[in-house]
Amino acid sequence: MDMGRRGRWIAWIGVLVTVAVCGYPRLRQVGVSPAWFRLSGPQGPLQFKDLPMHLSTEHAETLALKALTWLVGQEDLLPVFLGSSGASERDVRDRAGDPEFLGSVLDFLLMDEAWVIAFCDTCAVPYAQPMQARAALPGGAQVHWT
Repeated sequence: MDMGRRGRWIAWIGVLVTVAVCGYPRLRQVGVSPAWFRLSGPQGPLQFKDLPMHLSTEHAETLALKALTWLVGQEDLLPVFLGSSGASERDVRDRAGDPEFLGSVLDFLLMDEAWVIAFCDTCAVPYAQPMQARAALPGGAQVHWT
């Protein structure tokens, strides 16, 4: 997939996530034109099911590192993470490259929608990406009990 086509896919994902999370009025507020909804792919109009919904492990780790960086910058939230995870500040430094630890960072972030929104807004990340990144890291498979 060339970069131009990939860029269009990424833009579409952002638009669809914004619609799903914030609704159409939010799109108008941030200046997205209704022309976005007339985009089409080589086989006709793009559908939500046609969009890639998974991230590579490398991209997931990068996103989790961004989340860790954001978390460390939150003076009120970092102690909550350390207390709930049992990690120390040294563990944060030593295990920042460990995919399992990065998964725990995303698990913590995903516990509260307000944290996800604050992180995504600060880092210009689509709202669905933290969950997609968590699924790409070790232990991220969703368990279905039925």
